[in-house]
Amino acid sequence: MVFGSDFLHGHNRSHSPMVNQSFIDPTFAKGGYTVGWGGAMLPIRGCDMRSWPINEADLAQGFAAVLARVPFSGQHDGLSSTFPLYGAEPHPLEPTDQAREVALQLARQARLDKFASGQARVAIRATECRLCGLCLSGCPFGAIQTFDQYFDSLVKRDLIDYRRGIVVTRLIDTPDGVQVCAVDTENRPIPKLKFDRLFLAAGAIGSTRIALESMELFEKSVDMLDSQKFAVPFLVSKATKHAANTGNTLPAIFVDMRLPSTSRNWTHLQVSSLNQYAVAAMRRRMQLGPLAFHGLAQPLVSRLMVGWAGLHSDHSDRFKLTLLRAHKADRPILKLQSVPTAKTRQIADRTMAEMRRELLPAGILLLKPGAVVGPVGAGFHFGGSLPMRTRPEHALESDTEGRLACWQHVHVVDSSVFPSIPATTMVLTIMANAWRIAASADL
Repeated sequence: MVFGSDFLHGHNRSHSPMVNQSFIDPTFAKGGYTVGWGGAMLPIRGCDMRSWPINEADLAQGFAAVLARVPFSGQHDGLSSTFPLYGAEPHPLEPTDQAREVALQLARQARLDKFASGQARVAIRATECRLCGLCLSGCPFGAIQTFDQYFDSLVKRDLIDYRRGIVVTRLIDTPDGVQVCAVDTENRPIPKLKFDRLFLAAGAIGSTRIALESMELFEKSVDMLDSQKFAVPFLVSKATKHAANTGNTLPAIFVDMRLPSTSRNWTHLQVSSLNQYAVAAMRRRMQLGPLAFHGLAQPLVSRLMVGWAGLHSDHSDRFKLTLLRAHKADRPILKLQSVPTAKTRQIADRTMAEMRRELLPAGILLLKPGAVVGPVGAGFHFGGSLPMRTRPEHALESDTEGRLACWQHVHVVDSSVFPSIPATTMVLTIMANAWRIAASADL
C-alpha cells in the first residue's frame, strides 16, 4: 500500500480479467512496482547466474550506466569486494548509532565468498531525506527514486511520447516492423499502432500475458520463478535511541551469506531498525497485546531490529500462469496459481537456523518464534517465464536479446527473461540487462 492506496496492484480489470489464486497481482501503475519499492539495489553475481546464457561481464556496462544515472545511498565497505560499485560514488545516509554498531560487529565476520555485509544500498537522494520515518508507506517528499519520476522530464525534453490509458494486448511482428493491438481502459479497441522496433517491459506478469495472447497459447501453464522471502526479528546489543516513527526506515544494513543449505547461491538479508510495520506484524505473529512494547519491555524492545531475507529461485516455490480462452468477444482471462511446497518451507527453516549460527558471534540473536515465511511472490521478486537461452528450443524461450521465436523486432527487457531469480535484489539487474539488450539491438 502507498499511504493506504492499493492503486499499484492491478486487480481484476475489464481490459485484463484475472482469476487470481495467488498472493500477487500485475501492476498498471505509472512507474510499475517501483512506486512502492524499498529502493534496494545490488548487482547479481556469477554464482546466481549459472543457468544464464550471459555472465556478469556482459552486464558490467549496464550496471555502470545505471548507477551513474540513479541516485543511491551506500558506501565503499565490506560489500564492495563481493558486490562491486561499478565506478559509482554513492552518497550515504547517516546511519543510526544502533545500525552503525551492528554494522561494525558484522564487519568482523567477513569471509571472502561466504559472508559480506555493509551499509544498505538504496536508490534514495540522501540529501533530501527528512528522516520522517514514513519510508515504508512511500516517501512523501520524493526522496526515494521511483521511476514514474523520470517520465515528465523525458517528455519535456521531447525524448519520449508518453501515451496514457492504453493497454497492450497483442503484438504482431512483420518484416516491416511491429503492429501493436491495444484497448483503452474501458476495454474498447483502439487503432493499431506501428513501430520499427519494440522493447517490452510490462513486468513479468504483463509481458508473459502479452506473449501468450500474441501466440494464442491458451490453456498452457507457464511457470513463474520466485525468490522466497521471510521476515525475522533480531535482538542486538545496541539499543536504539531515536523516537518511534522517525528516522529512515528503509534497510540500514545488507548481509549476504552462502549458507550450507543454499551454498551455491547467495542468501540475502536486509536489516532495519524497528518500525511501526514490524511492531504490528510481531504483535500479530506472537499474539502480543498492545502493552508488550512499552513499559518494562521497553529496554528489550529498544534492542530489536527486523530482517527481511530472500532465497534464490533454485530454493524457492513458484507459481503458474495460464491464459484461458474467453467466450465470444470477451478478453482472455489470466489465471495465477501459487504452487507452494513443503520442501521450500523446510529450506527456509534450515536457512534461518544456519543464519542464526552465523550472526550469533556478531552479537545478533535471530528470534525464530517471531519469523514469518511469506507466501509465493510476497517480495515481488519474480520472473523467468520467458527465459533467455543460448539456443531457444521452445516457443516461450527467448534469445540473449530477449526475442521469442515469433518476434524479431520485439525485445522483452524485464525479469520475465531471467533464467533464474537471485536472492539479492532485482531492479538494478533488470535495468542493466535492459541496457545491454537496447545497446545491442540493431536500431
